[in-house]
Amino acid sequence: AFKHMLGPSRPITPPYSPELQREELMPPMACMGRVPFPADLCNAEKLDEILDYLRPGHHVHKLQERLGGMTKDLEQVHFLEGRVDHVSTEMKQLKEMVGKLVEIQTKAQANMPNVVSA
Repeated sequence: AFKHMLGPSRPITPPYSPELQREELMPPMACMGRVPFPADLCNAEKLDEILDYLRPGHHVHKLQERLGGMTKDLEQVHFLEGRVDHVSTEMKQLKEMVGKLVEIQTKAQANMPNVVSA
């Protein structure tokens, strides 16, 4: 008797959902997301354009165009590297010459003890 005072003995069934048609849920998909196109639009020029794009020569030509500017930069880098190597060689020669000069002066001063060094 007390349980009837707390609430009904069984839950109330919710109303049923209206039946929806498939078209209302999701629009029809044509060819897995691709829209078919008319056959008369697929002419010879369009096919040639597609094939030109797919041929490897097309990509090689574009790549050569992009690398054209880079080859000039690489040539300049190689030229500068050559000049740095040349300067480095000259610096080594100068270092050797200064070392020999210091060595000669040291020997000369050792042979002449009365000379005042500057």
